[in-house]
Amino acid sequence: MRSPIFIICLFLFGASPVIAADWLEWSDSLPPIATRSISTNLNLSGAHGLLTISGPTLNSSQTMQFGTKFGVSDGEIRLAGQQHNVEKREWWTFLAYPIMPNLELTITHLQSDRSGNPGSPLLDGGANATAFGFAYTFPKQDFVFGGGFSPLSNDAQKNVDLAQIEHLRHIFLTVTEDLAANTFGYLQFKYAFTRERTTIQPGGALQTHGAKQFLIAGLGIEFRTSGKASFFFEAQRFNYGQLQIGDSDPYSVNLGTRLRGRRFNAELSAVALTRDPTYYLGVTASR
Repeated sequence: MRSPIFIICLFLFGASPVIAADWLEWSDSLPPIATRSISTNLNLSGAHGLLTISGPTLNSSQTMQFGTKFGVSDGEIRLAGQQHNVEKREWWTFLAYPIMPNLELTITHLQSDRSGNPGSPLLDGGANATAFGFAYTFPKQDFVFGGGFSPLSNDAQKNVDLAQIEHLRHIFLTVTEDLAANTFGYLQFKYAFTRERTTIQPGGALQTHGAKQFLIAGLGIEFRTSGKASFFFEAQRFNYGQLQIGDSDPYSVNLGTRLRGRRFNAELSAVALTRDPTYYLGVTASR
């Protein structure tokens, strides 16, 4: 379905109405597109989709799926006038279980470790966090709605970054579109939030930090070959504002490729290619 809703959302993301009108006129002249099959990989939020963008299941008989991704990054950040080299390792584990047609429950667990050189209390530390969520597909409208929530202890929230909180505490809406044969578009709007936390100051006093919110808009394109491979591209825009430590970067470009098997799928992907990328190696298994 080449619905106008995708074009409207694309315009909100940043395109001009002239481009949207030209796209509608061009896409209406294309031949019909075959029915889209389900995306068989789990993303960083534990739902089906690309890497950071969730997509519809489009399959009422979808089976339970288990996935894992291991990510590493090595970058630099300037903090309080000093340059730090930051290494990060993260291990994501996911479970998606369908409880009824078009509705699946998700469990996401993150184990991460981060260290700076030179070290800093704001940069060094590890975290374990578990999020529980859901994703519901509206098959006739080609969009999916869902979210996830992790309690996040004080220590866990101190040691996870905003890109990780995006997948642990959020609400999302994704609109999808068949762009061409074997080529699919995704447009996602996500609201993420931190929790209130209390820290101990050097003098022993307790200080309370209020909850914060931020928004992420994501645009994705996926191309599936006639064989078992697929490739995807994502562009994200954030409004982190004062939540970002050091120099803020409101954009992210992500890429990935996947190999699909009967029950197992492998993925190689990267997030934030324009600055200090995180590289992921992932596997998803179906039961």
